[in-house]
Amino acid sequence: MINLENLMCLFGLLFLIGCIGICLKRENCLLALISIELMYLGIIFSFIVFARLHNLVCPYVWALVILIIAACESAIGLGILVTLYKRSKSVSFSYYRTLHG
Repeated sequence: MINLENLMCLFGLLFLIGCIGICLKRENCLLALISIELMYLGIIFSFIVFARLHNLVCPYVWALVILIIAACESAIGLGILVTLYKRSKSVSFSYYRTLHG
């Protein structure tokens, strides 16, 4: 059986992988969005494990709020990414200035 402390370490590792993904692949918009989503998932699951560990209800609410924010962020980010790809046929941040105006 997996205990909750090991799950916290696992979700911390998920957050760390997201941070490393952003640091290593800064020029690719799609990989940056995926890395941010990994970081959000690590935070959400950590809140849920914390709530389970201490028998609280409030972290479940915060996890739901963070999940809603992550969904909005990904929808807006993917919209910008589609527009960027239509204009420059690339998903690199170096072409981001073509969206101005």
